[in-house]
Amino acid sequence: MKLTDEGAEKGKIVLALMFIFSGLSIGLLFSLYPGANMIFIAIILGTGMTGKIDNRYHLLGLLTICLTVALLGIPKEWNIVITFILTVSAFLDEVSDYFSEKKKIREIYIKIWEHRPFLKIACIILIPYLKWNTLGLLLFDFSYEIAYILVKHLYSK
Repeated sequence: MKLTDEGAEKGKIVLALMFIFSGLSIGLLFSLYPGANMIFIAIILGTGMTGKIDNRYHLLGLLTICLTVALLGIPKEWNIVITFILTVSAFLDEVSDYFSEKKKIREIYIKIWEHRPFLKIACIILIPYLKWNTLGLLLFDFSYEIAYILVKHLYSK
């Protein structure tokens, strides 16, 4: 997802087609794994509220998620309080980019928000409810960090 996002932003249109694959993957996980649906809704809402769903490729991915979920259905297990907690955490992670631009709080940003800790912390606190989905989110985040390093290397040329 990170690689395709950067590819779309840098004009590498071919990579942007991977948003369909990302959307299918997220839609499949959303529909088949209770708990994951709350995490994905939180991520979608958090990125949406901060304006990070900001190009046609993001919308393509979101549409693919919605179509996949429409076809496969939504798991019956749903908790609005947990979804709210995760959404606030995802929002805090996403809003961090705005703080990084201000010089006075740059050091705080680097120490606290650089690795987007809020959703991870919320998932760890909610392990009794989210169970294995927490491990999935942490693996997703680890992969995202690796992709971020790759993107910096690939697109810095």
